[in-house]
Amino acid sequence: MLYSDKKTNNTIQHKLAVAVVLVNYNTTKETFACVRSIQDADQSSVDLQIFVVDNSDRDSIPEIDDVVIFRPCKNVGLSPAWSIVFKEIRKHCYDYVIFLNNDVQIAQDFFTELANGAARWGGGCAFGARIYRLDQPDVIWSRGGAVDARKVVIRHDDCNVHKSSIQDGDFETGHISGCCMVIPVELLEEIGGPDSDFFFRGEEWDLNYRLLTAGGRLVILDRMELWHAVNASHNQYSPDMLYLAYRAKVLFARKHHPVWWFLVWYVFGFIYAATIAPGKFSRSSCQETWPIRRALVTAFIDGIRWKTIRPRTELRGDKAI
Repeated sequence: MLYSDKKTNNTIQHKLAVAVVLVNYNTTKETFACVRSIQDADQSSVDLQIFVVDNSDRDSIPEIDDVVIFRPCKNVGLSPAWSIVFKEIRKHCYDYVIFLNNDVQIAQDFFTELANGAARWGGGCAFGARIYRLDQPDVIWSRGGAVDARKVVIRHDDCNVHKSSIQDGDFETGHISGCCMVIPVELLEEIGGPDSDFFFRGEEWDLNYRLLTAGGRLVILDRMELWHAVNASHNQYSPDMLYLAYRAKVLFARKHHPVWWFLVWYVFGFIYAATIAPGKFSRSSCQETWPIRRALVTAFIDGIRWKTIRPRTELRGDKAI
């Protein structure tokens, strides 16, 4: 089938071969809804295969028609789960892999807009979507952003902005949300795939940074839309989640900074984590300050002790399980 992009007169000579990767962790209802929205979408421009990694320890997902399910038998984390599927899809001739949150609903023309965008922008581009809030369908949650690698600070653009105040149009960006990352398989192979040292948080910062460093372009396809149930799978301000987020910051800095800058960043980051950040997160979440301070300080200490990130509950003695 030939697929024409009327805007540019570019023609795709074959359907895009696309692998969609979801990770389920005790959220079967959300995963089913996401899979259903994918299967109900117009797939005339793609050859599609859905993969699910089931990290669940109590709410395992049953078999689903036309979906390949991997069962690691424990919660291996998000980035390691991506790596499991990436090793498999490398054996086949996929054009793109889509790392997609399992708590999203995609638009009916999502894949059509992906095919149009791929024709407009060509190779060497990773794509992100315009992401709305599922609880406020006309309000944008994320639409590009930036990674400040020196400070390890990530910015999401157009957060909580109504769609009526935004002018449509594709654009290059400095950050694509891990909620929906569409990456050419060839480019992902070039940068070495997802980094399994991350667990949950930070994997998208790392991928964005490595894609840009390798000469890739990050593009928001503004008519490729989806809706995200923000924080449906976790409480971002809980001590355990803050621990993982700050462990990810330490790993990112340790991996991408020269030693001298990492040491400078680490000292100032540790002071911030021990003094200012706990109060900030405590006010945002209405939680006690001490558990948050302990989680953040522990994250910095563990970031020196170990490279690979695992939840605090999996740390025993002097080694990470």
